[in-house]
Amino acid sequence: MHGRFSDVPLIAGVDEVIDLLGRAIVTDQGHSETAQSVEAIAKSIRSRRPGTPADFAVRLDKCWPLHPITAVVLGPMSRRRFGQNERSVFGFLASAEPGGFQDFLRAEPAATHELFGPDRFWDYLRINLEPAILASNDSHRWAQGADAIERCEARGTALHVRIAKSIALIDMFRNGSGLAADRATLTACIHDASNGAIDAVVADL
Repeated sequence: MHGRFSDVPLIAGVDEVIDLLGRAIVTDQGHSETAQSVEAIAKSIRSRRPGTPADFAVRLDKCWPLHPITAVVLGPMSRRRFGQNERSVFGFLASAEPGGFQDFLRAEPAATHELFGPDRFWDYLRINLEPAILASNDSHRWAQGADAIERCEARGTALHVRIAKSIALIDMFRNGSGLAADRATLTACIHDASNGAIDAVVADL
């Protein structure tokens, strides 16, 4: 029978990936403080993807401590091929790569209520996949984002850098995700900064 079958990758949509993540990540830690940001992101996505399930916010919430933005972009990320590196959702969850999810869990106990946010996910991609991304069809978009982040690191504040990384990540995986770097989404990305501070930073970028 050898040679008669070939591996066919499972291409899951955003909603299916969110469900998979919610079942794979198990925690008994309450996190009511994220409810507002989860709902804001779900509402923003529903405005661009009318077929988004009505309970999408509930599904996103089950992905904690992944930030909802990170959870949403994992689907599009898993469908990309960076060089010979085909990235699976479960590979990301289980990987011991520097800056990855397991690394985060070891450094940030659940009781701290820290999230694996979009800025952390950008750092993970930069540390582990940047050469492969630069050799892929996403190279131009990545280079633009990296250049903006470097300018923020040189002249801006830590908040400038976090927002720049969040915008770059959303832009990188916006196709098919329903995400856009609108005000509501950016406010949800940076839950520990005021709306006024976020607006001021966005005006600077």
